[in-house]
Amino acid sequence: MGISKVTGVAATTFLVISVSLCEMGMQIVMLPFLATSVVAFVVTVASHDAINLPWILGKNSVGRFPLWSAILFGPFLMLARTYAMVKRYMRKEAVHDKIVEGLYLGGWPFLLKHLPPGSPSVIDCTCELPRSSFVPADEYLCLPTWDTRAPTPYQIERAARWACEKRSEGKPVYVHCAFGHGRSACVVCAILVELGIAETWKDAENIIRERRKIKMNALHRKTLEEWTKKRLSDRRSYPEQIRGPESTHPEKATLCRGRPHPGDEVEHIGLGRLGLEPEQLVVVGKDVIHDGSEGAVRQVRMKGSVQLGHAPAMVIQPPGVLHVEHCSTWT
Repeated sequence: MGISKVTGVAATTFLVISVSLCEMGMQIVMLPFLATSVVAFVVTVASHDAINLPWILGKNSVGRFPLWSAILFGPFLMLARTYAMVKRYMRKEAVHDKIVEGLYLGGWPFLLKHLPPGSPSVIDCTCELPRSSFVPADEYLCLPTWDTRAPTPYQIERAARWACEKRSEGKPVYVHCAFGHGRSACVVCAILVELGIAETWKDAENIIRERRKIKMNALHRKTLEEWTKKRLSDRRSYPEQIRGPESTHPEKATLCRGRPHPGDEVEHIGLGRLGLEPEQLVVVGKDVIHDGSEGAVRQVRMKGSVQLGHAPAMVIQPPGVLHVEHCSTWT
């Protein structure tokens, strides 16, 4: 049952109780029930799929709720936290599971022991639960999303790139929602694709199911399809977007001139007429990038020595200027 149905039933129940108390002459006792009913009705409308306004709860980018939110939505926020804690203790499943090396999926970590090992960076897919104090704000990404709903394609893309950047720095990543079954699983599917571990989100879903019980619904899958189409569209349009006038700097060369030469500085490295041919190797400083046939190496910011097999595993950071020391053919 979706969150809008659950809160709708709760709102109706509290309204009936408040009306009954009013008829019994217990107006003062009625007020808390009436207030809770109003809050539940607001959440019901805001969480409906046709409206979908998770920001109405006021959760900010560092996972905190302002005072006005605590006052207006206090009953709902407290109920959400209590429900998550009680259901956690009632469930027999693990709080989190390792999907692949350095990537974990699970539920809300309200205790330090709930975090995976290695002081992970955290992606929070909830709009109703706060960031725990032991999670550093600078290693935290918030994607406010209602329960049973899906993050937007933009949020999914942002999370996937953020996770890839953290993994390139050697940091583990923990993606969670309330219980690690729906919202967060949807995001992990995209991360697996972006890392190059899965070809499609469907393959990624199968990988996750082998390691954790998840409950992705039709909305999650529809959003992942939209994200995939946008991702492919961006890739197809990218060469046209990067085409521009040649640089006037004698030591800089755009790929419109052809393949780069030793000593050239280029803003973009790609496939086809704008860049390297498939199966070529570009050595950037001491870092090695193998540009395979799947996509373009573009706007890459390298940190440390790393060898990447193909484009989906790369860290995309605009803008970037790469210094090419030499080019050779991949054998």
